[in-house]
Amino acid sequence: MNKWILLGNFNGTILESNLKILAWANGLKKEIGIGFSEFVINSDGDYFADEKTRVKIVDFIEKQEFKLNYILKIRELKEILLKELKEHKYKKLLNELIKNFTYYYLARREAEFLFEKKIDNNVKESIEYFRNKEDFFETLDKFYENLSKKFNISIEELGLHTIEELKDSLSKGEINKRILLRKNKSWSLVLKNGKIKLINKKIKLVKEENLNYKIIKGNVAFSSKGKIIGIVGKDILVAHTTEPSMTNIMKKMKAIITDEGGILSHAAIVAREFKIPCIVGTKVATKLIKEGDKVEVDIEKGTVKKI
Repeated sequence: MNKWILLGNFNGTILESNLKILAWANGLKKEIGIGFSEFVINSDGDYFADEKTRVKIVDFIEKQEFKLNYILKIRELKEILLKELKEHKYKKLLNELIKNFTYYYLARREAEFLFEKKIDNNVKESIEYFRNKEDFFETLDKFYENLSKKFNISIEELGLHTIEELKDSLSKGEINKRILLRKNKSWSLVLKNGKIKLINKKIKLVKEENLNYKIIKGNVAFSSKGKIIGIVGKDILVAHTTEPSMTNIMKKMKAIITDEGGILSHAAIVAREFKIPCIVGTKVATKLIKEGDKVEVDIEKGTVKKI
């Protein structure tokens, strides 16, 4: 029996989650010979995967001699995606977007491992660009915009579709109105035995601990003197992890706090570049601190507490 772990948390649509599962299952299998055979994403944005496969993938990637291969592949693929979008080849584009998520997964690991080594400035600049640039998923955003106009529905409603449902709508030239009834309801996408199934309930495969921390502690990625007081969601960012699409929001914050990551994580690098106080690796910040909470961040000690 597989041991499930919480791989991450990042709220997304059913459609985007479907793309990611196929990328991390079939896409990774095609690229490196190892992919997840079981995976769950729920409406809370929780990603659950079997730990054994995750370890295999990470171990394999660590042993490779990467030379920015996947960062370059993402750039090349983006031009293909934009061309297909312009030509309205939406079904083909869906398949290419799976490849884009596959490359992005591998590029992030590639960047982390390369950054730990002695690299020349050109390579370092390419990695920094990849970590901080927001346009790697520009095609997905434009894809959403185009199809929401085509079907006269909101982008949120478009995101309620699975890939197969959207392909069916594209073939028929109209959407199934029943799909829109999923709005604001719980769901889970489950990969098992090579098939993905949408379930109308929220599945959690890892039990949440009974947390009763008064002070949350993590690792200081970028420091400053004194304490910072702010409101979560307004001027303090608290997230499980961060991605390039969040960079613009991050730049406006007084401080950044994450559950995951180390000094080479995306959050840490953005924080150092823009001189934003940052604490990473708290493990529990998102479980204990919610949007609207007033918090005190002691960057010198690497602690956060509600006040």
